[in-house]
Amino acid sequence: MMWILYALLSAVMESFKDFVSKKNIQKVPYRMVAWSFSVFTALITAPLQFIFGIPYLDQTFFIYSIFTAFVFFLSVFIYMKAIELSDLSVTLPMVAFTPVFMLLTSPIILGEFPGIFGILGIVMIVFGAYFLKIKESKHGLLQPFKALIKERGPMLMLIVAFIWSITGNTWKIVVQHSSVTFSIFFIYSIMAIFSSAWLLSRKKLDLGIVRKNFPSLFLIGIITTINELSFMTAITLTLAPFVVSVKRLSVLFGSLLGFSVLKEEGWRERIVGIFIMILGVATIYLLG
Repeated sequence: MMWILYALLSAVMESFKDFVSKKNIQKVPYRMVAWSFSVFTALITAPLQFIFGIPYLDQTFFIYSIFTAFVFFLSVFIYMKAIELSDLSVTLPMVAFTPVFMLLTSPIILGEFPGIFGILGIVMIVFGAYFLKIKESKHGLLQPFKALIKERGPMLMLIVAFIWSITGNTWKIVVQHSSVTFSIFFIYSIMAIFSSAWLLSRKKLDLGIVRKNFPSLFLIGIITTINELSFMTAITLTLAPFVVSVKRLSVLFGSLLGFSVLKEEGWRERIVGIFIMILGVATIYLLG
């Protein structure tokens, strides 16, 4: 059961990453936060290759790692834009849909089939999402869902959840064909190249902003490194949907930081929805 400890550590680090990213986005363009996320994680994990060595790499590794890096690169920019647009307590719960999507993607990509109780978990997660905008129900039964879709932040984060349901599976294949430390370094290095090229092409790469805010941006890289090392170790020990389900406890931790530190409003109805979504995730883990 060591995997659950790694998954919980990953959840805590994920929530801190969300919080620090949100704080940075208040003074740094979201594009530069996303760029720092990739570049600093690659730089921090580079020295680990001298300690653990470079494993044998086959064709499968390169195919899946390049695909994973490109898709994950897109998700990072969408993710940063989402938390820029809306409160953490309304955007982060959307990533709880990742294990929902993984009930579809894991059987296709990995051949991993969670149990039938996963359906119950799905219903609970959807019901919890409804509670995030429960005040809107006075305008109609489906209005809470319509309100979430209309708000760009949650809608963008739902796209991120779907992307992560794919990369959570493909990254496991990358690890199986290399190692935990090298897979993180290689994928984040490719992401750093992609993000640098994209920002340069749009003339949006501002290293002056990075120098000015270096400590807080570099902190994101440190937190992400711990997060990814924990997560990747966990998925080598059990089914990927189980690890992702436990990691989604970051929704609760991150939302609590949003309420307590960032003073986000509407916590009463949102916290009910968040707990229902977490309970749905737990159902997928315990009974799925």
